[in-house]
Amino acid sequence: MSRPQPNPLGAAIGLVLALAVVGLSVMVMRVLDEGEHRTGSSMLGLLVFAMLTVIALTLGIAMFVGGRRKGLAAMKRLAPAVGHDPLTGLCNRAQLIRVARRRRPQKDRQVGLLFVDLDGFARINDRFGRHAGDDVLKIVADRLRSAVRAGDVVARIGGDEFVILLPSVDDPRDIVAVGERVVSGVAESSIIEGEAVVVGASVGAAMSAPDRFGIDVLLREADAALQAAKGQGEGRLVATPALSRELVDTAL
Repeated sequence: MSRPQPNPLGAAIGLVLALAVVGLSVMVMRVLDEGEHRTGSSMLGLLVFAMLTVIALTLGIAMFVGGRRKGLAAMKRLAPAVGHDPLTGLCNRAQLIRVARRRRPQKDRQVGLLFVDLDGFARINDRFGRHAGDDVLKIVADRLRSAVRAGDVVARIGGDEFVILLPSVDDPRDIVAVGERVVSGVAESSIIEGEAVVVGASVGAAMSAPDRFGIDVLLREADAALQAAKGQGEGRLVATPALSRELVDTAL
């Protein structure tokens, strides 16, 4: 069992209070020693002054400790939200990059990435307003969570753009399978203000290689594939040339 760690703040507070008590004691002794030379009101005034000094020190320390505890509590409450999107609860871009840099490719396992952009989202914002758009984003976030595998990371990186990181891929077809579940899942209708609405998802898919990995590289390649997917129409999935070659080799 670990030994309790000393509390430097508590020790400092104890020292300050001890010094205050010692100072009060010295003042009282001086008052008593000089009592015969002082009037009753003078002695009372000194005692009151000493007591008020100790009270002021105690209150000041208590306020300092209370403020520090509130600050620490606020930091603890804020910490989980720093790496997450406040609307959807998904990871944000910064957290995605931190996670990706910790999960590098392993032997016989690569890292996959899906870049997702919603089709028709602007129409919902224009027709129903931003609050309805926020509701759609939350619905899409839930569907993305349902489409991924255990251990995959879903992030909202801005607006209606999402990224799915697949940190452990031993078969490139797994990336495509998740991407296809994303396309079909997002395309299901949703009820917004009593009406059925539909958004689509265009997806760009990329995979690392043993000699080429980096979250910035994967994002750039997946984004290029995403633009190619959007150029083909709504609800399309396009793989990068490198991933496409891996898919062909795997099928042989």
